[in-house]
Order: sequence, then structure tokens, then C-alpha cells
Amino acid sequence: MDTTYMSYKLIIMVLGILNLIFAALFLLWSNSLIQVNKILKKWIATDKITETLNDVHDVDSQIMKMRKPLGFVSLLLVVVFIFLYFY
Repeated sequence: MDTTYMSYKLIIMVLGILNLIFAALFLLWSNSLIQVNKILKKWIATDKITETLNDVHDVDSQIMKMRKPLGFVSLLLVVVFIFLYFY
């Protein structure tokens, strides 16, 4: 097999595994994902960076409202990655 072909398969496999992890977080442990977000907001101070964005709207609440659809889209991407890996 070609080395480039194997490299692409490895990249697709790693992206598929990472996407599967995110899909599981969004779909199965969505409430714990909210808790992790609250903890990370205390550790990583992004208030000064996102001060301009927060004046207009709160991005976190909008993203957390969409956690189920994001999980399904992520799961769909896992299926695409699996298809591409075995194609």
C-alpha cells in the first residue's frame, strides 16, 4: 500500500475516534458537559477575551441548548469517517 494512503486512513481513524468521543459527550453525558463547562470557565478566564461577544449575547447558553443536535451531527460524522476508512 501507498504510504500516503495509509497516512490518510490514520488521520480519518483518529478524527473518527475523537468525533465519537465528542458525540458520546453530547448525547450521553450532556448534563455533565454543562458542569465541565462551568468548571472550565473558572479555570480558563475568557471573560476579557469574549467581553465584546458577551455584550451582544451569551454564546455558551446557545451552544448548550444545541448539544443534542450537535451530538447527532457528530455521530453522523463518525459514520462518514468509518465509511471513508473502510472504503
